[in-house]
Amino acid sequence: MVSLQSQLSPLLNRDVRRSRCGVATSPSACKVASAVAGVVAFAGAGAAISNSSRALQAPGAVPCATLPWSHRSRRREAASAGKLTLHDRLDSTKWSLRVCRPAVAAAEVNGRTLSTWLIPACFIAVAVANRVSNRILLAPLRAHTYFFAFVTSLLHLCAYSVWLCRRASLGLVTDSMWLFVKDHPLLLVAFGVCEGVFFPLVFYAAARLPGGLVQVLNQMLIPFTVLFSAVLLRRRYTLGRLIGVATALTGVLLFALDPVVAARSHVPVTFLNMTLCAGAYGMMALAMVLKEMVMSMYSDASRTASYTDSKARPLDCALVLTIGTLGRFMTVLLGWPLFLKLTGKPIAAVLSGITSGMETLFQPSVIPLALFYWLCNSGLSVLGLLMVRQSSASSTVLANVVALPLSALLFCCPLPLLEPQPFHWRFASSLLLVILGNLVYNKDMLRRKPSGAA
Repeated sequence: MVSLQSQLSPLLNRDVRRSRCGVATSPSACKVASAVAGVVAFAGAGAAISNSSRALQAPGAVPCATLPWSHRSRRREAASAGKLTLHDRLDSTKWSLRVCRPAVAAAEVNGRTLSTWLIPACFIAVAVANRVSNRILLAPLRAHTYFFAFVTSLLHLCAYSVWLCRRASLGLVTDSMWLFVKDHPLLLVAFGVCEGVFFPLVFYAAARLPGGLVQVLNQMLIPFTVLFSAVLLRRRYTLGRLIGVATALTGVLLFALDPVVAARSHVPVTFLNMTLCAGAYGMMALAMVLKEMVMSMYSDASRTASYTDSKARPLDCALVLTIGTLGRFMTVLLGWPLFLKLTGKPIAAVLSGITSGMETLFQPSVIPLALFYWLCNSGLSVLGLLMVRQSSASSTVLANVVALPLSALLFCCPLPLLEPQPFHWRFASSLLLVILGNLVYNKDMLRRKPSGAA
């Protein structure tokens, strides 16, 4: 990681101006130092760092207590008279550097600790809450899972659209990005179509399966991702990674095909529902690979003459997510009659399904849980992005590995609206194999140092 102090040094060498204390500082530098020092105070740093952060809260101001009394008074008189000499300005900048640099150095160390531990811990907690709240919410919405997928897609589309408008107004979405969307509309909509198939299928199947089994079937993402990456991206995998995939798949099958699971479960377990759940995660894996294709194609296209204003900037996530979610929303909307036909209901039941779904969703005992789930779902996306950017990819892998058994084992405890899932040794063995498979599959990533690490 590039030193934060070295990043601040160009800012500190810019033209300076007078502050309210009569000391010339760089506003940009002190704003950055103020933000970093604020993080230090939040993380519980020592008293010395806390004092420095409080002193730097005013942009462009340096604590007057750091200067001798005569020095301060002379600066105040000179500033009021408008006779601040070049020597005074340079001398004041020297005092600014003495104050800012210790706070920035200490904040950099504490900032790394915050990114390394706090963000992954929050990611694990939110991931577990997201998975558990989703399964609890599907209990009262068992007969309205398609309506729930429709509402979830609509809310995501609204949120991403607002995000895109905000970034476009700030000029962060360049003409080259819009040109790429115009040239490849089907590719961006394609992963949204896959997600449009995923959400109704996974909600329908998960509402009819034990929560622990759904968490295990979630690991079907790994073999499907390997398959689609090899076919679409021409990616080749080492023997070690393939062994990891086989190990995780063995863990999934050990639990999914165990007849004891169906016999002891309070929820009827059918092969059809397990197949639908596994197939849904296959569609999600295909959507992830298509997203990677979109990013890779834009990276290659940005080097051509048609994308002169790209400035090596990656394709904006808000733009990609908004267009993809629009494709997902249209897929869910247009696929509703087909879903009703496959489930043996008349196509005209769409309107009645919306009405009854609204009545169920807005019950006093359901709507708070739905809001909590949507909040966790959005927070999980934000935390995942923060963890990849501020920490390392290995942290994401380990966080997901930890979240899996925690969320799966929670379904063995008494939960609202759900019967506890019986604990069995095959369940524990399955979880261990899945965790081992994840670690073997990602061993190269776990060994890799974060970029810029010493």
